[in-house]
Amino acid sequence: MKMLAVSVLVAMMALTHGADSEVAPATEPTVEEQEGKSLSGSGLTHLKDEDEPLSGSGEEQAVPGTESTVEEHAESGNGTDGPTNGKHVVVKRATYCPCGWSQHRNRCFRYFSRTLTWAAAQRYCLKLGANLASVHRSSEETFIRKLTNYNRAWIGGSDAQTDGYWLWIDGTRFNYSHWCKGEPNNYLGKQHCLRINWGVSKCWDDGWCNYRHGFVCAGIP
Repeated sequence: MKMLAVSVLVAMMALTHGADSEVAPATEPTVEEQEGKSLSGSGLTHLKDEDEPLSGSGEEQAVPGTESTVEEHAESGNGTDGPTNGKHVVVKRATYCPCGWSQHRNRCFRYFSRTLTWAAAQRYCLKLGANLASVHRSSEETFIRKLTNYNRAWIGGSDAQTDGYWLWIDGTRFNYSHWCKGEPNNYLGKQHCLRINWGVSKCWDDGWCNYRHGFVCAGIP
């Protein structure tokens, strides 16, 4: 049901702003136009709810897309294969996110500086096996703000279905917000998409969905 709702939401973005919006780029950027890898190997189009158990320790990992080397002290007879004579065993562990993506908790994030409308940005994230990012805690917001270098950017919030009822495009619960003072105000009845790093306070603003901003994708590989 959630996936149906978010699919309808993207379609509404295109229809609602098709007539009176700025002319969108003739073609959206292809995956090949951006460096790095996508998350699409997992076929991800829907994220876990943040209330579900997180994978791993929940801590931020090493540089994404590389291997981290971990030294572990293995004692003889501790269940490892063969005797180790108390020597250190070097174990290589692949990090969580593909090259070009950054990990926070159980998700991989990526900021794209190329400017697109909200709906076009969401379609592009889907091509990468992700969605426009949802935010569920202040630490996530801080992480994303740094990732964008504090530039204005689209994330996955919208109230296009029902004015004043904000949803995340990935289907997770809208349980955290950081609106600027007086926002969201739905200026002229046309502001239905969420952009971050607004004003001096770098808070959240509801913007016209046909505006073009950079954007942040997020997903679980």
